[in-house]
Amino acid sequence: YTAPTAIYTLSLHDALPIYLGHHVSQEGSIDQEECQIGTYSDVPGLSDCKGASPGYFVDTGAATTETPCSPGEYQPMEGQSSCPLVEAGHFTDESGASTMNPCEVGQYQENIGSTSCVEADPGNYVPAEGASSQTPCSSGTFTDQTGTVTCTDAPPGSHVPAVGSTTS
Repeated sequence: YTAPTAIYTLSLHDALPIYLGHHVSQEGSIDQEECQIGTYSDVPGLSDCKGASPGYFVDTGAATTETPCSPGEYQPMEGQSSCPLVEAGHFTDESGASTMNPCEVGQYQENIGSTSCVEADPGNYVPAEGASSQTPCSSGTFTDQTGTVTCTDAPPGSHVPAVGSTTS
C-alpha cells in the first residue's frame, strides 16, 4: 500500500486519494485512471503519466517506476514497453542505454544482444567500425596480431599463398 498525498473529488464535499501509478486527466474528475504500459507515475496527483525515458521501459499498467534496459539492450525512444537487443556489430555494456555503441575498427561482433566486441584474430582484419564479421587477409598478405585493421604485404622474397595467413 502506498499512501496518496493528492486527491480528486466526487463532489464538493468528498475528496478521494490519487495513488501512485495513476493520474487524473481532468479537474473535477470522478475517477482516477491507471497509467498505461510505457508510462508511469512516481508522484501522486499528476494530470498525465510520465513516458518512460530513452534507455528505459515500462511493461505494466499502473507502474510507479521505469526500468532501465539491461546491458546488451537499448531504447532510443520515449514511452516504450520493452528494449530491443543491440544489433550485430554493436554492443551496450551498461544499463539504461539509449544508443548502441558500434564495435571499433579491429573489432567485430557477430551476435545480437552483446555487451562487448571481439578483436580480430591473427590472419584476419576489421577495417571499419560497426562490423559484424572479420575478414581474412588476402593471398600475399598476413598479420600475426589480434585486433588489426589491415594486413601487411609479404616482404620481398617471401611467399604467402594462403588466405588468412599469420606469417610470411
